[in-house]
Amino acid sequence: MRPVIEEVGVALWRLLPTNPIVVRVVQCSSKRLQHLWVRLLYLVVLFFVLLISQLSVSGSGQSLGELAKSSSQVFEGISILQLAMMCFLAPVFTAGAISQEKDAETFNVLLTTPLTNAQIVLGSLMSRLYFVMMLLIAGLPIFCITMLFGGVTSRQIFLSFGIAGCTAVLTGSLAILISVVRVGTRGTVFSFYVGIALYLAVGLGLGYLPGTIVPESVVPGVSEGMTWMTILHPYWALRVALNQIHPPAVAAVAHYPWPLRPMLAEPQAAYMILTLLTSVVLVAAATLFVRSGTK
Repeated sequence: MRPVIEEVGVALWRLLPTNPIVVRVVQCSSKRLQHLWVRLLYLVVLFFVLLISQLSVSGSGQSLGELAKSSSQVFEGISILQLAMMCFLAPVFTAGAISQEKDAETFNVLLTTPLTNAQIVLGSLMSRLYFVMMLLIAGLPIFCITMLFGGVTSRQIFLSFGIAGCTAVLTGSLAILISVVRVGTRGTVFSFYVGIALYLAVGLGLGYLPGTIVPESVVPGVSEGMTWMTILHPYWALRVALNQIHPPAVAAVAHYPWPLRPMLAEPQAAYMILTLLTSVVLVAAATLFVRSGTK
């Protein structure tokens, strides 16, 4: 039994931590001056928006309750800004997997190495997501500043980071799948951008339609309700995580079949789980197609 466990541990260790593709990117990409400037610009934008928002909503003579409320408003603003930048930056860094592998013909070189299909796919994926995740982690101290005045909980911070991170993982998984299918052209890259932008825009618009509101979430005079798009769209999931939209109570959705009951009661968690499951499916499909005969 022990040799089997050791073999599984070694396989997992080679799959990601010591994956040659991941190691090369971590050692080389983080030293590029261009990446340093992008990280600096990302943090400057977040901090500048935090500072301006805090000065605009805060005033002299405010009570502790008013300070907590203004801090909550600032946190909501920079959380939405972070999600918007992730929706823009993640496709920028992951879309390179569509055309770069074909233009440089590095994928053919990878196929001649002893690397397994899973190592190639996961290594390529993590090499695209490494920089994006470093941006998220770098911005964590700025978000923690909003907790100084109260009104913001650590749960809200981690939920906002989780939604942004899961969105980036889904984008990267889709880009890697397209890259291994080898349909990477500049037209495909443009379609990739347009497809993501169209999904975000359409999902945002559908969420405002009365017909997409979950009836059990409507509280007359208190809440206009939660849209069904919450479990599928990052913006609406983030609004629930920020307590701007309140999901229906568990008892109110008890008549729905599983898994709709827990998904409607905790839509922000449902979005992250569905996003990760979709990413796993995309990565699995890419793994099966790496060395297929059609390539």
